[in-house]
Amino acid sequence: MPMKKYLTLLTFVAGCTLCSAQVIISEFMAVNSNGIEDEDGDRSDWIELYNMGNVPVNLGGWHLTDKQSDLTKWEISPVILNPGEYRII
Repeated sequence: MPMKKYLTLLTFVAGCTLCSAQVIISEFMAVNSNGIEDEDGDRSDWIELYNMGNVPVNLGGWHLTDKQSDLTKWEISPVILNPGEYRII
């Protein structure tokens, strides 16, 4: 699938209690053929999140999806993203 289509399909969903959080998708890898390996040694697709805000944000309960009909496809595990911190998911 072309990278442009991945970018179009990538949707980041936050719960209402987190709507004021300043977390952005700062990088993504849609076709990871020779980049970062995960804990299983696989080269999965990934995104990098960045907390632009001044307060820590708990990403637990946030979701990633590539389907408009399933906005809670992948739930992010509880993890604190501190101000100025990056995290690869």
